[in-house]
Amino acid sequence: MTGGMGVRMGGQVLVFLVVARALGVEGYGAYAAVLSLASVFGGLAGFGVNALLVRDVARGQFDFNEAWGRALAGFWVSIPPLLLAYLGLARLALPEAVSWPPVIAIGLAEVVMAPLLFAAVSAFQAHERMDRAAWMVVVPVVPRVLAALALAVLGQAMSPAWRLPIWSLLYAGAALLATGYAFARVRAELGRASALPWSLAPSLWREGYAFSIGGMALKLYSEIDKTMLARLASLEAAGVYSAGYRAVDMANVPMRALLSSAMPRFFRAGADGHRHALGYALRVAPAPMVYAAGIGVAMYWAADLLPWLLGEAYRESAVAVRYLAFLPLAAAPRMLLQSALGGSGRQGVAVSILVMGAAANILLNLWLMPLWGWRGALTATYAVELMMMAAMTAGVWISGRTRYSDV
Repeated sequence: MTGGMGVRMGGQVLVFLVVARALGVEGYGAYAAVLSLASVFGGLAGFGVNALLVRDVARGQFDFNEAWGRALAGFWVSIPPLLLAYLGLARLALPEAVSWPPVIAIGLAEVVMAPLLFAAVSAFQAHERMDRAAWMVVVPVVPRVLAALALAVLGQAMSPAWRLPIWSLLYAGAALLATGYAFARVRAELGRASALPWSLAPSLWREGYAFSIGGMALKLYSEIDKTMLARLASLEAAGVYSAGYRAVDMANVPMRALLSSAMPRFFRAGADGHRHALGYALRVAPAPMVYAAGIGVAMYWAADLLPWLLGEAYRESAVAVRYLAFLPLAAAPRMLLQSALGGSGRQGVAVSILVMGAAANILLNLWLMPLWGWRGALTATYAVELMMMAAMTAGVWISGRTRYSDV
């Protein structure tokens, strides 16, 4: 899985460099604002069934065909209302300068296609077929790289105003190709879904809402500041901050890959009790912590490469990279504690903390962005990350002494 994430990161770096340079700072700010809002709604798709799929197959509670049918039912029931809600909010949250074609195309890619693609990743992950899960992670990179290269060629022959709409259509087409291929591989290698149990949608929500809301809250915390910057400051400020944030976020991919590949083991350890899940978290902690520290130093010293790669318009993004370089190190303890809580059945505790963190981030951004622009977003991000780490630590300690019953 880590190798697959590495290849995915390489493709994402290429796409980022080509798209950011082709769109320019304001165009990239508009793209990031739309993408961030869409990804928040995509995080809610499926009622958290990806996590349920991994848990149920890893623990042997359902055979794969039944678990896969349950997962797909969750998606088909939840995606249409989420897409409509996203389109309604987009008009209110985004600046008027952002036109409808990017909003619709990126919404289809992120609210519809992306959750389904990662359901296919979870299907292989549940069987601990990490080689195949890694390949599914790489799958969307190939058409997206081709789409970015097409933008680089087409962009030279069109006005800047057309570049974002064209890129959004290419982006949606790449997502459709990747999702179709991933579903074909699941069907060929793991089998078909059982008849979709539509009547189970309410029970799926009750089981998976904690995972679903947790994923949405994490997306809201990590992504919504780009949308808010575009609205409260300017598209240029959103572009500067988003470019710096994206550079650091891509460097954080291997750490997320390690924890993602370890999730079935967290669930198995958690089945034996809270202490076993926490013990497993402590055993795997050194690798992500050392990586986060190392990549932070590397990103800090390499920040000046960004304007050289993207153009002088992104000079201020290098400053953002230096400020953000050690965010992975601040996030690593929280991610480990969150995995331990989720694996041991205390997902409700972790979700409550993530929801509070997302709310605190929005409130801080409303206060700080009008004062400090993208620096206000950065300050809010660090403050909330440290707050959530402290709250997760308290949650783990209390969970060891008190018996929780998550709904």
